[in-house]
Amino acid sequence: EVDITNMFPNDTERMLAAFHALPEPLTFCRNILLVETGDKRVLIDSGMGQSDPADPGHLLDRLRAENITPESIDTVVITHYHQDHIGGLVDDAGNLTFPNARLVVPSQEHGYWMSEDILAGLDASDADRLRQTFAAYAERFTLMDDTTDIAPGIHYVPALGHSPGHHAVHVESGDARLLHIVDAIHMPIQLNALD
Repeated sequence: EVDITNMFPNDTERMLAAFHALPEPLTFCRNILLVETGDKRVLIDSGMGQSDPADPGHLLDRLRAENITPESIDTVVITHYHQDHIGGLVDDAGNLTFPNARLVVPSQEHGYWMSEDILAGLDASDADRLRQTFAAYAERFTLMDDTTDIAPGIHYVPALGHSPGHHAVHVESGDARLLHIVDAIHMPIQLNALD
């Protein structure tokens, strides 16, 4: 069951009633996007990977089903540091899942989660996983703000709230535009919240 109290602290009762009125059980998915920019492949977030054996990710299987290998990914863009978005960056042995990719992360999100105060307050295994994951990509690591293009036609857009530095990703090609809002909203019912 979704923790409505944390999601909607100022509108809990009304939102709980709305969730219970849904005709089907509520499910969540992971918001991962692959963008092909001509000769480059940009992956937005890496999914869960094998970091949770009870709920392993399926990203690599789905990429391979489309004849896309992890080695063919040129850039991995991270929107925020929750495990279901960074867990697929390394395998169980700490090896790079995307060995040829540049890793781009939002400066604000990285600054928050990698601060010693925050790391000290996390479970030791979670803190170690964060340190090891980003150390593995140290030679291919880029901190980015929302004023710089990640790749031609791709840039961050602040979407703070889900996490301290959560960012959406804006993709533009010719007249076509997409704002990938990632975890800013998981379901339309969230648009009904008062807070």
